[in-house]
Amino acid sequence: MQKRRWSVVFLVAMIVSFLMGRVTAPVPYLDAPFVGLTTSWMDNLPGWDGAEEEGTPLEEILLARVGDRAIYADAFATAASHAVRRGNASFDYDDRLELLEELIQRELLWQEAMRDAAYEHPRVREALRNTLLRSRVYDQIQADTLGEEDLRAYYEAHREDFDLQERVQVSRLFLAIHETRTEERAREEMGRYRYQLLANPSRFSEIASAHSEDIYRRRGGDMGYLSAEGKKGVSEEVLRAALELNEGQFSEVFLAEGGVNLLHAVNRRESVQRPFSQIQGAVLRKLKQERYNKAMRSYVQALREEADIAIEKSALADLDLTAQVGSVGEAVQMNEENAGEDVP
Repeated sequence: MQKRRWSVVFLVAMIVSFLMGRVTAPVPYLDAPFVGLTTSWMDNLPGWDGAEEEGTPLEEILLARVGDRAIYADAFATAASHAVRRGNASFDYDDRLELLEELIQRELLWQEAMRDAAYEHPRVREALRNTLLRSRVYDQIQADTLGEEDLRAYYEAHREDFDLQERVQVSRLFLAIHETRTEERAREEMGRYRYQLLANPSRFSEIASAHSEDIYRRRGGDMGYLSAEGKKGVSEEVLRAALELNEGQFSEVFLAEGGVNLLHAVNRRESVQRPFSQIQGAVLRKLKQERYNKAMRSYVQALREEADIAIEKSALADLDLTAQVGSVGEAVQMNEENAGEDVP
């Protein structure tokens, strides 16, 4: 059973590597996709008697059969081109035979993977989706020619997207309200901490590490930099209170996120307008990403219109996900607790 498990894992890795355009086998010729290269260079190889003898196209020259599938000279030639590029210029018959054996092995593994339904593996399904989107959508977007005039027009229409927004670095002390701690008691306790911190702000990290009850406790209460864009896991109430603080200022004690909060603005950075010359590359990436997202939505919508899709709304509404959602929530909190410091 263990042997079969590792066999499936290996086959999955081979399929994923194939679909992503690389091969895991330790053969130098195979470290690249077998597509899209010309073969005129092969006329110069020692012992090569013509890439298209008697006018026969490479894709019609049969080199081997593996079951009901064939390996033709065009795939072989493309693989061989990478061997030449890597310095294997002789490429005699033994080299050719070794390469063909590797192509046969690759085909054997592919066929076994298909019989074993390895394409149902989540990683393979994801690779298939990405490969489809790349060929049908992404490559077309990448091929678009965008001149400086196009980029400047986009920049002028979306200047705010490229400005560095005003940000404030905030530390928080949080006390949860629950059955054994009422809101009144939590406010009294937080009031005592606020009094201590007003007298000595340098103790914030110490007090937060000892008494705070949120995911930032392990970081001495440091929430990193917050801006008007918001931050995942931070409520509007906390964000609004943070942005109102001047550098060095403490907030009043306030209620949010199921408990009482005290914020301290450690640092504040004003907004900065960045000129086009400084961020032209970022403008290009954002514009292409926007076009890609739009094209992908259109492509998926076209597929939906052709497909037969039925959603069982009652089953969806009645589905009990208590255990699973609880586990996800714990995992998210653990990831946030283990997150590193925010980059200013």
